[in-house]
Amino acid sequence: MDPDRKPYFVIGTWRGGNVDIWHVTEAPADPAARSRLHDEYAEAADDAFGSVNIVHATSKDAAADQARQEARETSERIGRDLAHLRPPGLPDSPQPGIPAARTRPPARPSSRTPSPPTRKGNPCP
Repeated sequence: MDPDRKPYFVIGTWRGGNVDIWHVTEAPADPAARSRLHDEYAEAADDAFGSVNIVHATSKDAAADQARQEARETSERIGRDLAHLRPPGLPDSPQPGIPAARTRPPARPSSRTPSPPTRKGNPCP
């Protein structure tokens, strides 16, 4: 590893290939201290629906750039992997309008009790 590269915590929200970075700070070199601090940051970020990634870079700006690049690459790789699972002829993104017949919930069983069968011409059971 390049001696100029150091571990950095990149804290923010990852949405596919987009990253909203809230904070970048240098992480401790000691793995045990880094793990403890990562857990603290992760707990705080989780409360705000974010997460913490560790990247190795030469500066805070380089760490932010690297986190964005890794997010784009991961999103593209997932897209390629999912494309292999998509049935032929299915568009890349579903159309916003789905026919109503496909969106209706299944019919619920009736709460009424069925009437007993009757015998025609025989009024008494």
